[in-house]
Amino acid sequence: MIVKMRREMAKEIIKAQKGKFFTAYFKGVKGGMHTVNGRTGVTKFLRGGKSTSEGHGHLLTAFSVQKMDYRNIHLDGCTMIVAGGTTYVFD
Repeated sequence: MIVKMRREMAKEIIKAQKGKFFTAYFKGVKGGMHTVNGRTGVTKFLRGGKSTSEGHGHLLTAFSVQKMDYRNIHLDGCTMIVAGGTTYVFD
C-alpha cells in the first residue's frame, strides 16, 4: 500500500516502528540522495560521548544495518519511508 503524507510526519512514522526495521530515502544536507535501512533503539554499539543530532529536530538517529553504524536521517529531505509493509511518500 502507498500512502501520501506530509514530510512533518516522517519522524512519527519511524518512531511508530518501535525498533522494527524500516528503509528511509532522503536528500542529505549537501544535496546527495541517501538510503538508510535500519532501526531505532539500538544501543549495543554505543561507545559513549554525546549525540551529534541532539537538539536538532530535523535529524533522527537510526542504526544502519548496511554500515553497521549509526546514521542521522535528514527528515526535512525525506522523500519516502518503507515500514511495516506500507510505503509512505512525502510531498
